[in-house]
Amino acid sequence: MPLQAPSTPLPAPDADTITDMGALASLLGAAATPAGQTRIRCAVEAFPYRLSTQGPVGYDEAQGLLDFMAGMHAFGWRPMIEDNVTIGIRRGMSVLRLEEGMRLRICCTEASTLHETAADLDTILIEMNQVGAAMDIGFLGMGFHPTAKPEDCADPPGARFRVMEEALDQPSLNDRRRSCATQVELNYTDEADMVRKFRVTTALQPVATALFANSPFVEGAITDSHSAHMARRVQAETREDALLARVFADGFGYQSFAEWVAEQPMLYAQREGRCVGAQGRSFRDQIPSGVTSGDWQAHLRETMAEVTLNNGIVMQGADAGPWEMVLALTAYWTGIVYDKTALESAWNLIRGWTPGDIAQFRRDAPRLGFNAEIAGRSVGDIARDTLKIAMQGLRRRAHRLYGGADEGRYLQVLFDYVDSGQTRADSFRMQKDYLSDFDMKQVFDTCRLQAPDRL
Repeated sequence: MPLQAPSTPLPAPDADTITDMGALASLLGAAATPAGQTRIRCAVEAFPYRLSTQGPVGYDEAQGLLDFMAGMHAFGWRPMIEDNVTIGIRRGMSVLRLEEGMRLRICCTEASTLHETAADLDTILIEMNQVGAAMDIGFLGMGFHPTAKPEDCADPPGARFRVMEEALDQPSLNDRRRSCATQVELNYTDEADMVRKFRVTTALQPVATALFANSPFVEGAITDSHSAHMARRVQAETREDALLARVFADGFGYQSFAEWVAEQPMLYAQREGRCVGAQGRSFRDQIPSGVTSGDWQAHLRETMAEVTLNNGIVMQGADAGPWEMVLALTAYWTGIVYDKTALESAWNLIRGWTPGDIAQFRRDAPRLGFNAEIAGRSVGDIARDTLKIAMQGLRRRAHRLYGGADEGRYLQVLFDYVDSGQTRADSFRMQKDYLSDFDMKQVFDTCRLQAPDRL
């Protein structure tokens, strides 16, 4: 994610100033959650589109995204204002927020079980699609927009987007506007717990990339990647090789991670209610002129690492997808991370992998899907093992829906893909190759992000 050349420092903040690197590590430690308290939060990004044409939806055009957000007020959603512009809506901890390229980020409320997460996601999607359908708006859950060209992707109004357009080089910005991910945030109890979870999820992130790969299209054409989103991301984000070396080195912890993040270019900060650009200077370089804990949170949020820290451990290296895939990713990581036996089993599976192995695995998984390999084993084989580990972890959690099915129900779709040996991207390729009447509308219909008719 290259940035333009650095310039002047940020204006000094009014209060809450961070004065040294130790404070950044302390903020990461303060996010730890007491043992026994499990917190689950998922988010998915989507491309709003016109149901009638599959074309883009503008911000302030008639029946556009501003009207859509206003229509959601009937369900108790309230506007989020940034620089005097409505850039999202909020209800409690649930958030719908516009991002570059007019993508919509859907953040569920914090939950303690996957059943609660599923219910919250259902409610949000039902409301979104009820309001959206009346305005000819649907929401596409894919990792990379299948048809859009760079010129099709306008940004919402607001200073934050102007700042990012000035800071990022054009290829990076074009990719961000056309990429959507699913994100899962889970908690850690202390530094040692964070380190173990960070290492396991980092090593297994390429497995998740392949399991959820559903973006083989770019500008209407099939590519040689299973996930165009992640293939472009790993090609651009070479800095993560340095992070991998840190993660698996002796002494990795809050301080080591904070130092790596602080060396990354900062994009923006909020000063007196305004978004101001950081001119490409690193976060560390901004400390003498004054930065705040809010600046740190924003900087963490913009860090593009596939596994990162921000109020918890965050996994964000999987393509966006429809309802069942959003919950499947949340279930996959919950089953592995929130059961001690499962986490230990996953650690034993990856403990012989080197940072170099994982770096190559990370590059291969978006291109090769289930055929990518590490340590002589394919993604398909490793995925099957990790799905069993996750399933067992979820069963031991023993959270049942109305006394019936446990949380493992959300993983079944992934077993189906692994058993078939084909990613979702493979299924799109087959449709395009063998169906004489194939058109891109079928892709939009298949990946439309909406709640199922029934659970």
